Amino acid sequence: MINFLTKESDYVQRLTKLPVLISLSLALTTLSGCSSNPASDVNSSTSDSPNAAYQFEPCPKKSNCVSSQETIAKYLIPRFDLSPFSIEGEDLQRAVTQILSEQMELEVTDTSSIHIKAIATSLVFRFKDDIEVMIDSSEQKLHFRSASRTGYYDFGVNRERSETFYNLLEKALKNQPSSTQE
Repeated sequence: MINFLTKESDYVQRLTKLPVLISLSLALTTLSGCSSNPASDVNSSTSDSPNAAYQFEPCPKKSNCVSSQETIAKYLIPRFDLSPFSIEGEDLQRAVTQILSEQMELEVTDTSSIHIKAIATSLVFRFKDDIEVMIDSSEQKLHFRSASRTGYYDFGVNRERSETFYNLLEKALKNQPSSTQE
């Protein structure tokens, strides 16, 4: 009889820890649920000319993505207006790449004259987010997309990243010797 009570009390102790373990599991699952559309799956035209129309992959139906090409309001961020600045072409691409890699400390993985890809890695859990920038010289706009690869909700990190990028870019372009501001 004593053995039975000892085993039962062990069982009860383990059972009381179960809600805590379930709560932790749910929290980690919420933070690390998979996003099925990494930014490497970009729909684009085959041309790499300055006027080629790149289209970012639409944001998944999760709250972990923002894009200036999105049609759903909760994922939409503004495009960056390049018209007040006289920088273009390779100089603009170089400025964007420098901001992403040096000032924002992202890993730039692919660059072309109009499309730049980068990866951000979170400090604690090492989650990866995909960042894309597309230069639309015909409309004098710069498009931005930032999406978490994992998780359902990003706690506003991607929207904040886009605002940080736009602020850094505006500051860099204003400091260009050849820029003319309206």
